[in-house]
Amino acid sequence: MKKVIILLVAFFMTIVTFGQEVTFVGQDYLQIKEVVQTPNLTADQIYVNIQSLLSETHPNTNCQFVIDYSDLKTGTIISKGKYYLGYKNVMSKHGYALLADYNLTIRIKEGRTQILIKVPTVSIHWTTADLTNTDTDNDTKEDEKIVVKHVYPQYDGYKPTTYPYYAKKLMKEFGPQIPTAMKDLYKTISDKITSSGQDDDF
Repeated sequence: MKKVIILLVAFFMTIVTFGQEVTFVGQDYLQIKEVVQTPNLTADQIYVNIQSLLSETHPNTNCQFVIDYSDLKTGTIISKGKYYLGYKNVMSKHGYALLADYNLTIRIKEGRTQILIKVPTVSIHWTTADLTNTDTDNDTKEDEKIVVKHVYPQYDGYKPTTYPYYAKKLMKEFGPQIPTAMKDLYKTISDKITSSGQDDDF
């Protein structure tokens, strides 16, 4: 019994130390809001680190980050993107992917940076099983956006207009994973913010 208690305490400490709190704000959107301490980096260095990250394609999304607003003077970067959650095959190599539509706001001050991630909707995206495939068929169907409360904390029976049978299975299976995806995205951003930004090979 003592070992079980010790393991439970250790598990709880892991969540407290490494987990970010994902909250459901008014049943309208999911959110992570955290401050990263960066005592050894200037605001300029942090800004460059974030700009570098936002110029890349994240490995778990099928599109690039889109920067809506970026200003070093105010220390603010506002971006948006889509985070890949899962895929269901429909025909041959094509099917539907579920993507979390997120809004990202980063506020920079000397010694600390605030990261705010919001997910108001998810998108059902017609694609190939290989998300890196540039098949033009991917562009023949528009994404269908669905309010996040229909898929989290669990699928509530909402019927999408796009292939309802496959889409329902997609939302039911992958909708509950949105908080995990948000935490992964947060870690990617916070790791980049706190990196030195130096290239040893230069």
